[in-house]
Amino acid sequence: MTTLVICRGLPACGKTIWARAWVAGEEATRARVNKDDLRRLLHDGVYLGRDTENTVNMIRDNTIRSLLRKGISVVSDDTNLPQSVARDLARIGRETGAKIDVVDMTDVSAEVCIARDHSRDNGVGEWVIRDMATK
Repeated sequence: MTTLVICRGLPACGKTIWARAWVAGEEATRARVNKDDLRRLLHDGVYLGRDTENTVNMIRDNTIRSLLRKGISVVSDDTNLPQSVARDLARIGRETGAKIDVVDMTDVSAEVCIARDHSRDNGVGEWVIRDMATK
């Protein structure tokens, strides 16, 4: 049985580190799907607005669906903070018969995430993290 892992948390809380470790050594049966990576692939990482984001979401969803149908378990390590996003991903998992797990990292404080984000080459910035934390 395949698994869809939905990570949830602020930027720089540790989702991607966790997801990469989950995939490591199991690449034949596990994959990581991330919207930042898809944006880099499509538009050199530039956020170009709602229309482009709709395309990125479609590609994410179709990629997850295709991998699960092929028998490959998937981790989505985007922030996935809006409940509607987590619900949409879970629906894809249910449609494909996957087990659904949630890795909740929302307990990592905004201050810790901001400190980690400062050390990144392409951090999202303090205001983005604070804005997400208030929502």
